[in-house]
Amino acid sequence: MSFRWLLGALALMISSTSCEASSLGTVHLAGEGASSTEYGAQMRGIFDDELGGISLEGYPTPVAPESRSLLSRRILEADAVVLCQIQTITEGSAGGETTSKLEFRGMGQSLASPRQEECPVISVSRQSYSYLLIHHSSNILIGRTIVLFLRKFNDSGQQTFHWHGEPDSPIIRNEVQRIGSPIH
Repeated sequence: MSFRWLLGALALMISSTSCEASSLGTVHLAGEGASSTEYGAQMRGIFDDELGGISLEGYPTPVAPESRSLLSRRILEADAVVLCQIQTITEGSAGGETTSKLEFRGMGQSLASPRQEECPVISVSRQSYSYLLIHHSSNILIGRTIVLFLRKFNDSGQQTFHWHGEPDSPIIRNEVQRIGSPIH
């Protein structure tokens, strides 16, 4: 039995809550085709369209031991794990809902391969717990680098993507290197 499989199986056993966020969009991941994976409850807990590990002051918070298995699962399930530097944060609306939109500077560096990946524009809905963090810490967050875990999904026949963001830190980078490149 492989270590990767064991990590994946353990991570499946962890239940996590997910928050609804409107950050669907189109992202082009190098070398990736269409996804047949549905964005169901299990995947909502992994790619929750939220920023984790960042305090309201905009600084990284320590990775809790119970979060490490979820981090491992994100690494294993991601289509791409990309370093993206926040360039702008703007307020707007999508579908009549207030959102914060994060745009990133240029291409992002993949943590799983030597290639660069497109950093998507992400929108975070007002119902998201990340919205308050972004709204109150935008000046501190601009210029910071985050690690985006990206995954394509099939949503009723339409390609979408979902994500999870963590602050760039040696702990996150080491976990990505230790577990290996995304398998998709």
